[in-house]
Amino acid sequence: LEWEDFCEMELPVPSIERQREIVQEYNTIIERITLLEQIAKKLEETIKAIYSRWFVDYDFPISKEYAKAIGNAELEGMPYKSSGCEMFLCNIFDEELPVGWRYGYFREIIKVQSGYAFSSSDFISTGLNKIIKIKNIKPPIIDLTESDYYSGVLVNKLKKYQAKFGDILISMTGSTANQMNSAVGQVGRYLLKYNSLINQRVGSLIFSNDVVSREFCYQFLSGRDTHLELLAGSTGSANQANISPSQIEGLRLSIPPKNIMFRFDSVVRPMVELISLYHAQIDKLNELKEIVVVRMLRV
Repeated sequence: LEWEDFCEMELPVPSIERQREIVQEYNTIIERITLLEQIAKKLEETIKAIYSRWFVDYDFPISKEYAKAIGNAELEGMPYKSSGCEMFLCNIFDEELPVGWRYGYFREIIKVQSGYAFSSSDFISTGLNKIIKIKNIKPPIIDLTESDYYSGVLVNKLKKYQAKFGDILISMTGSTANQMNSAVGQVGRYLLKYNSLINQRVGSLIFSNDVVSREFCYQFLSGRDTHLELLAGSTGSANQANISPSQIEGLRLSIPPKNIMFRFDSVVRPMVELISLYHAQIDKLNELKEIVVVRMLRV
C-alpha cells in the first residue's frame, strides 16, 4: 500500500456527541476516584493525629472513673497530661509516663509470623486464592489489584498463612534507606473481605489477645521513628535490606493499660471501616474505568 492509500482510507469515527459522552463518563469516574482517595487520606490523617495526641503527647481523654477516683468529676473528657494529671518518671528512658502505663517490648502484645515459602511453580495468573507479596504492601493498605494466585489446593497447613480482614502486614525485605518508598518495613492493613495467602518475607502481626488494639499496633509500627529504627538495624547489601521477626518483636514502646487501648479502638475503628469501604469503591471504579477505556478504543 502506498501512503496515498492510507490517506484515503475511511475509518469509522463516532460522532463528536458520542465522543463527548464517553469522555464525560471517563472524567466522572476519575473525579469520583480522586474524591474517595482524598477522603480516605483525610481519615488516615485524623487517625494518626488522634494516635499522636493519645500515645505520644499522653493527652488521651480522662475517663469518668479516673476523674471520680481523683475527686474531680469536671475533668472527665479533658486531656490527661495537659490537665496536670499524675505522671511518673521512667528511669530507663528518662521520660515521664502516665500512671498505669509502662515501657516494654512489642513482643509483649504481638508476635510476628513469616509468610509461607511458596515455590515459583505455585504462582499462576488466575485462580481462587491470591498471594500477597512484598510489592502488594502499599501503605496504608494491601493492594491486590495486580497479584498472583496459588496453583494448588488450600490444605490445612496453609490456612495459618491466610490474611484476614484487619490483619497488619509488614515487608521484611526491601530497599535501604536511600529509597524510602520501597524501603524494608513497609506496613499495610489488610482491608479486603476475602482471605489471601501470605508469601515469604511478608510478616503478619499475631495479637496476644483480643484486648490489644490493632490500630494502636499499626500506628506504632508504621510510624516514621519506628521505620527508621528498623532500617538502622537491618542487614543485607547496599541495595537490599532485611529485617527479622525477632527484630520487630524487640522494638521498645510505651504500653498503655488495656482500657485505654479499648477506648482508642472504639474511636478509630469506624474510621478504619470507612477507609475500607472507600478503597473497595475505588477498586470497583477502577474496573469500570477500564471498561470505559475499552469502549473508547472500540467506538
